[in-house]
Amino acid sequence: MNALDLDGQRILVIFLNTDNSQETYVLAGQGRATLGGFALQPDAGEASVALPLIDVEKSSFDPTMLARLIGREETWNAVSGLARGVSRCIPTLVPAPAAAVHAPDLIATLMGGPKGELFLMQVR
Repeated sequence: MNALDLDGQRILVIFLNTDNSQETYVLAGQGRATLGGFALQPDAGEASVALPLIDVEKSSFDPTMLARLIGREETWNAVSGLARGVSRCIPTLVPAPAAAVHAPDLIATLMGGPKGELFLMQVR
């Protein structure tokens, strides 16, 4: 996925913590292509969050796949509304901003690739 294709599109960013799956957060908003990069502009008008291009272009996925990755049904129920209407889900290891919604165990299994890409394993 080219980051320019997501400029102005609604996206869902999944902020992951490789040390603690309880520390997963999500935040939705508009994707914004920037000079040499990409950012999330949250819905509620908070400060934008810079995202690594590798996360956008290599690790992002179609939102229809999100339900197959979840670790806990209760968490999915709490965040599924945020996922409505998004064109892409973007997992990242960037620290979550204060406005992000806590979603413990949203992603069941995570692996890092040799070039920094993130691989999320389906559990359903």
